[in-house]
Amino acid sequence: VSLLLVGLTDALHLAHDETLDRHLPTIILRGILLVALLSLVLILLLDRLLLQPLRSLVASTEAFDPTLPPPLAELSNQPAELRQISHSISRVHQSLWQQLKDEQNRAAALRIEVERQQGALRQAEQALEGKIRELGSLSRIDELTGVANRREFDEALRREFKRAQRQRGVLALAVLDLDHF
Repeated sequence: VSLLLVGLTDALHLAHDETLDRHLPTIILRGILLVALLSLVLILLLDRLLLQPLRSLVASTEAFDPTLPPPLAELSNQPAELRQISHSISRVHQSLWQQLKDEQNRAAALRIEVERQQGALRQAEQALEGKIRELGSLSRIDELTGVANRREFDEALRREFKRAQRQRGVLALAVLDLDHF
């Protein structure tokens, strides 16, 4: 903008001059070249001072992987604001990495506890199955004599009666009563 103002003031000064028609294209061309040159210098300066550090910051954030340990801090000649942002990102990365390690350790401890509990559960299931078999036996056999009791007799009679019906056979039942056994 300032270059355009300088060009306009030059044009106004030359307006009083009768050779304006002859010098006007030269003045305009000189102004355009000066604006283009200064714009190019400004673009290069912005790229060098601001955009390149921002690109490197973007590249480091795109490469961010919390499963990897954080890289060593890169203290280059970046502007203070970008160094502060980069430092903050590094701290977040360090924190996330530490949380990941803590969670992995916790998960490993939980896996060990689950395996221990599964072993205890298997032992309890085996003990329970043994007790169920023992109770089943006690419900059908007299503990004192080791002879089948009334419940076993009723079930055996029912089984044999059904078998005799299926085979259309004859069923015989003998009953023995022992006094003072």
